[in-house]
Amino acid sequence: MKHTTERCVILSLVVFLLCSPFFALTTKSVSADNTNIAALPNFWSYPNSVNTWCVGSPTAPGMDTYPVTQGGQTAIRLTPNAYYQSTQYGGPGADELDGELVPVNVGDRVVFSAHIWTGASSIGDVYPNGAHMEIDLFGPDGRINALVTPDGRPEYPNYPASSANCVVAPNSNGWAQLTMGFTIGANPNNYPEINSNGQYEADPWNYVASSSYIAGKMVTPTAFVPVIVWSSSNPSAEIARMWVYGTELYINDSDSPTSTIGNLPLILLIAISIVVAISIVVVIGTVTWLLSHRRPT
Repeated sequence: MKHTTERCVILSLVVFLLCSPFFALTTKSVSADNTNIAALPNFWSYPNSVNTWCVGSPTAPGMDTYPVTQGGQTAIRLTPNAYYQSTQYGGPGADELDGELVPVNVGDRVVFSAHIWTGASSIGDVYPNGAHMEIDLFGPDGRINALVTPDGRPEYPNYPASSANCVVAPNSNGWAQLTMGFTIGANPNNYPEINSNGQYEADPWNYVASSSYIAGKMVTPTAFVPVIVWSSSNPSAEIARMWVYGTELYINDSDSPTSTIGNLPLILLIAISIVVAISIVVVIGTVTWLLSHRRPT
């Protein structure tokens, strides 16, 4: 009986040692990146931005200004700029703030968020005009299109209805938060502008970024630029201002545990391993005792 008990203890220790690494390994997650890459002001500053519509732009001086204080927050102020307005071919924005060109792959999870305060429209515009958030997709040969809804639907060909999303109306009288969150190339709502290969339909407005894609061409995105812009019915006349703070941009921000057990804290997993080992000791000990005390037939 003594030797049997020793064997049970040794076996239990072996089981514990085998279980502990397994539980520890399952706590690891698939390449989660919880770093905000769009903090003010560097991400939105010249020459970091892929375009010149940004803080410190020599082409549009005074258009995007940092730092300013608005509503108790340190923010970027967007002010219409005559040169910018003259280059916009009638729209869509009276002023604009562009971030850096961010590399991306099909399957990447993107979350873009910002707090925005809008002034009154000088031309009487109301919703759906106002401060507008979007993500401009790029392929190897330039801009593809603009994603304008919280779930990442392209603006074209449903413009202007599609652009009524992610908007803070003029004269907000306070901070309002806009957020977009989606997976590049995913199409849970079966939008016709996104195909089964994760490609997006190019829009006809690519002269803005000197793209070579013709309208309707399906293109695999390789990068994007986050944009905050004032959408106006008459951008050459609008002189409204807006302010932006608290910009956040995450790529693959959600952990993807390899198992359900992987969501548990390590200390709890060790406790589970100990309980399993003790249970095995009890079971083996009980069976051994029963076998040693059974009556002969």
